[in-house]
Amino acid sequence: MDQTNNLPKNGGTEKFGNGATDKHEAATDPMDDRSDELDARFRFGAAKFGSRKHSALTVSLPGGIALAVCISAAGTALAPDFERLTWAAAFAIMLACVLTPSVMGIWLAVVDRDTIRGANQSPEDNVENTWFTNAAATTASFTVGAAGVGSAIAGFAFPGASAVSLTLLGVCYFMIIAFAVAYLWEKKH
Repeated sequence: MDQTNNLPKNGGTEKFGNGATDKHEAATDPMDDRSDELDARFRFGAAKFGSRKHSALTVSLPGGIALAVCISAAGTALAPDFERLTWAAAFAIMLACVLTPSVMGIWLAVVDRDTIRGANQSPEDNVENTWFTNAAATTASFTVGAAGVGSAIAGFAFPGASAVSLTLLGVCYFMIIAFAVAYLWEKKH
């Protein structure tokens, strides 16, 4: 028995060409072409600029390659003479090391975060951000403690190592002052 005939005319059970009985089924059906219309975002996001939306990867790839070539050429030209490498080999090695960070840096500069499919819309509420904040606080506490203990050990155990002791003590003071300034800044804002 076909129950769609018993429903009112505009009851939300439109028939689409593929047999789906409501808009949600039509939008989520993998064989339906209209699902692309509802979520037309690029996998790697869209560029922030331009009248037409371009994939951020199509903008960052040529830009990153050009930047990497420039950095590699400058680095190879300014480097001292190579004993075992030709200029081309040194350029290729430097290009291989600089290419990925260059493309990523350009991509970070041009991508519109709202257009990345599956990206968290509120990264400040992300659990990784909480882990990072806690790890930074723990690291700062351990560093102050280690520098303080190291300063005391260097001052008492090695009487001739006063420069090391004063340097570690300076690190402790700097971290304490930086913490106080950051705390007051956060408290005010």
